[in-house]
Amino acid sequence: MRNYAAWLLTTLIAAGTAQAQEWPNKPIRMIAPFVAGAGPERVIRSITNGLGQRLGQPVVVDYKSGAGGNIGAAELSKAGADGYTWLIGPESIVTINPYVYKRLGFEVKDLPAATLVGGLAHVLVCKPSLGVKSVADLVNLAKTKPLNYASGGAGTAAHLAMEMFLEQANLKMTHIPYKGPLAAAQDVLAGHVDCSFVVASTVSEFVKTNRLTGLAVSTKVRSNVLPDLPTMQESGFKEYDVTIYTAIFGVAKVPANVLAKFEAALKEVSNSPEVREAIQQSGLVPLWSSSEFAQQELQRQSQRFGASLKGLNMSLE
Repeated sequence: MRNYAAWLLTTLIAAGTAQAQEWPNKPIRMIAPFVAGAGPERVIRSITNGLGQRLGQPVVVDYKSGAGGNIGAAELSKAGADGYTWLIGPESIVTINPYVYKRLGFEVKDLPAATLVGGLAHVLVCKPSLGVKSVADLVNLAKTKPLNYASGGAGTAAHLAMEMFLEQANLKMTHIPYKGPLAAAQDVLAGHVDCSFVVASTVSEFVKTNRLTGLAVSTKVRSNVLPDLPTMQESGFKEYDVTIYTAIFGVAKVPANVLAKFEAALKEVSNSPEVREAIQQSGLVPLWSSSEFAQQELQRQSQRFGASLKGLNMSLE
């Protein structure tokens, strides 16, 4: 009986190993926590198409929007650890949301990052009638009169970006949250709100045509879509950096050989002209990494953003 049990265990282990070695042998699902057509659509499509070509199986994009990415992340957490389900989306799902939402629907530790795709810049924009031309101008004006700012919602990256600026500048402005970044940008564009942090690629044309006044970008390096704008650090805020990574997340305990094969395919994809061009045009700063580096960087980001978010006392359902 013992010999049979030992044989059965050995057989099951061997079968499981063989199955992992055969990966992938069916379509792969890539969850995108956005409305279809929104988010870094071209980046997502170029990556999934490239992965499909290299892995020999189609990579199907499955849009699961809502709750700041929590719905998509919860969907990923329910998937098996077999390497057939992944998620591409903003790091805020694991670095900001845990400090903001009462219920996430998933455990952060269960969704490790496989790689960082790139860093996304936000740009501080104001309505032209405000009459400011620099961050220093905005600071001086805010000291003399009440101002307000828009964001795509409480707890979003844009909200955090502005609050970190106000904290470092020792200023106060009234927060006006909207249901999404586009609605927030549109009301600044219409002159109903004074200013906002908005994804650089979203408002680049409005800044270039002076329909919005761009003051600075949130990242440590200048944005390729608005290269003439200084960074917040160049504008006098030496400690300021709000770089929101786009990352690819997996399920904990994916077999090591499956993860290695997936990472190898990702590395090849990252060097393709199609993906590089898509990333550049989206306003992302390319940054491909190992899963180990991605995890370390997101943990650092979580600690840094968490320190600011705790002071805001935000709590969302």
